[in-house]
Amino acid sequence: MKELNVQEIKEYNDRLREYKEKSSKIKAEIEFNTAELSRLCEELSVELGIEVTMDNLEEIYNDRVDKINNTLKVGKEILERIREEEEEHKLKTITENVKEIDNINTIDIANTVSGGDVGNLDIMDTANNRNIQI
Repeated sequence: MKELNVQEIKEYNDRLREYKEKSSKIKAEIEFNTAELSRLCEELSVELGIEVTMDNLEEIYNDRVDKINNTLKVGKEILERIREEEEEHKLKTITENVKEIDNINTIDIANTVSGGDVGNLDIMDTANNRNIQI
């Protein structure tokens, strides 16, 4: 007659029960996560104004990331152009100010009252490189 190993059967049943419990927990987690993902897809659909599903979620995400990165790149380029224009404007303003300063007449008083009640006043017109006496 054939014999059964009762201990081996008990071990098998214990392991089977353990795996069935793990399987049930995993199934419950999958169901919960799937329901949560579906809820988030519905929320995104309303927020974005397009249908978001589990099937197209990754594609929509990648498109949005590409658009954001492109906007960031263009924005940085615009800011750099603004910075360059500011630098050019500052340089132009400084150059114009220097030219304006070069054209301003300066007055050098060489002599003031030199005896008596009448004095001589020498004025140097530096713009025209000439000396004026008063």
